Amino acid sequence: MLFKVTNEALAALHHGRVDEGHPEDQVMRVIWDEDDLAFELDFPDMMDMVYKWEGVPVLLVDPEMNRDFGDMTLDVTAQDGTFNFFMTEDESDDEA
Repeated sequence: MLFKVTNEALAALHHGRVDEGHPEDQVMRVIWDEDDLAFELDFPDMMDMVYKWEGVPVLLVDPEMNRDFGDMTLDVTAQDGTFNFFMTEDESDDEA
């Protein structure tokens, strides 16, 4: 299974990239840090999964994160102009 990201989360990451003025050669990497979801600006690695929004790279997922969280979907909610990212179990791959 592959780590999944909703279109809403990709759009929010793109919005943040533009607002923060991230360098073109760096992209936000999703990590699991002390039992919580986190992001860090990083350079893409050849083994990374690269997620794009409107052709612009907005998220990196390394092979270990994909292996550990391949059954999860990254999503986002917005409240008072703040994006809150979270992961949910992907139910689309459940078999009857």
